[in-house]
Amino acid sequence: MKYFLIPLFTICFYFSQAQNNSAEIYLNLKKLNVLGSVLYIGAHPDDENNTLLPYLAKENLYRTAYLSLTRGD
Repeated sequence: MKYFLIPLFTICFYFSQAQNNSAEIYLNLKKLNVLGSVLYIGAHPDDENNTLLPYLAKENLYRTAYLSLTRGD
């Protein structure tokens, strides 16, 4: 019986999700109308002006990512 309950509880824990509140549901519904992603590539994260990414992510609801390519210095 013990060998049956452990996998059962593991599966139940894995598939359990937290309940979304109404603000998260509304934001997810608004994101359904937006099709697009933005990848911003920069040379060094300290030297770049990254105000475009929050604007695209928060105002226009695009999926955004920032890729920094440095030599490790």
